[in-house]
Amino acid sequence: MVAIDTDLSYLTSYYELNIKRNNPNAYKSIDESTDAQASGSSQLKNTDLDQNMVIKALKLNLPSNRLYILKLLNHTELVALLFLIQKDKLAMGLKFFNKPRLMQYIYDLPKEEILKVLFSIYSKENFLSTLPMKELMAFLGSKKIDKNEFIKLFKSMPKHLLAQIYEAGTGKAAGKMTQEELVKELEKTNQGLLVEGMRSLPYKQILEITSKLLEKNPELFLEFSKPSLVNPIAEMSKVSVVEGMKALEPELIIKMLNDLPNQLLAVINTMVEEDKFTEFLQKYRADLLQELVTQ
Repeated sequence: MVAIDTDLSYLTSYYELNIKRNNPNAYKSIDESTDAQASGSSQLKNTDLDQNMVIKALKLNLPSNRLYILKLLNHTELVALLFLIQKDKLAMGLKFFNKPRLMQYIYDLPKEEILKVLFSIYSKENFLSTLPMKELMAFLGSKKIDKNEFIKLFKSMPKHLLAQIYEAGTGKAAGKMTQEELVKELEKTNQGLLVEGMRSLPYKQILEITSKLLEKNPELFLEFSKPSLVNPIAEMSKVSVVEGMKALEPELIIKMLNDLPNQLLAVINTMVEEDKFTEFLQKYRADLLQELVTQ
């Protein structure tokens, strides 16, 4: 058998790549993306070669030997193989991108996916504490927040804070109104004026109101702007960002990995377990497998 051990040291120079490649077939299932390669090209049937014997003969337990074979595959085949890697390991391939490229990819995701990354790095409380007053007030001004939710919170707030909201929002003096009277007056006040009145409150109080609203309705996290969700992630190290991206579905990770050149996809695919790798070759590249085992 031809010796296929390969030195991996050259890969260190690729860890800061920012490469753009497009392959419209890259996200199809393995069956779809490799049919063209598999049909009519193999002299062997799937059952012609014993999997364990192939692994032993080609020493596929060695990553360097798997890498040799992987370098012989095309881009579509390499992307298809990514679906066989465990998600936690798959995300390690994102280290080949520089941090700005990772952040741009995260920014372009839907907010629901950004939140997955964000909350795998930050607790919800820590995230809220990163937000400036401007972002908190923009959130409180969302039309998705029911006015009644504000009123419920006002009922448990001290009288002097209610008076502050009332006076700042309406421009009228609270005088000697009781807490109950203030709540009733605020119930009759336009929601926009209520939010304007809350601007006069201390940051700590605004943060508490925001936190309680989100605790009751977590879907309101979607009301924050994309920059406010992404900026805290950008403050973290590249290692932490990659770790956070493990929260994404494999398809989204693979979509980004598709931009990498073949030599790097080959390296990532050395993480495919030898039995799954051999099964893939038997099913789609039996011609290559036959050539290797008969050398």
